[in-house]
Amino acid sequence: MTTPTFTITLGLESPKLTVEECRALALIAAAENFPSGHTITEATGRWTSERGVIDEPSLVITVITDDRAAVDLFCQTYKVGAFQDCVLLQITRPETIWV
Repeated sequence: MTTPTFTITLGLESPKLTVEECRALALIAAAENFPSGHTITEATGRWTSERGVIDEPSLVITVITDDRAAVDLFCQTYKVGAFQDCVLLQITRPETIWV
């Protein structure tokens, strides 16, 4: 069976934390939950609300693992700790080869 790739997108704006505090929370939680390695990409999330077009600093964390419990714990830790409504989790099963 192919090891899944998890792509986790996190908004960094919070009603109670600064962007820097959210980023630090995400980085600490990723290091704790994915000690075998992960990739962090800076991004901008974008959507339209009643306030107009919203651009939000975001992080995309990519991890290849069979440990779904660690992924779920990371998502919950960030969602609760950063006071987020949601965290985007995408799961794919690409052919992955370490060369």
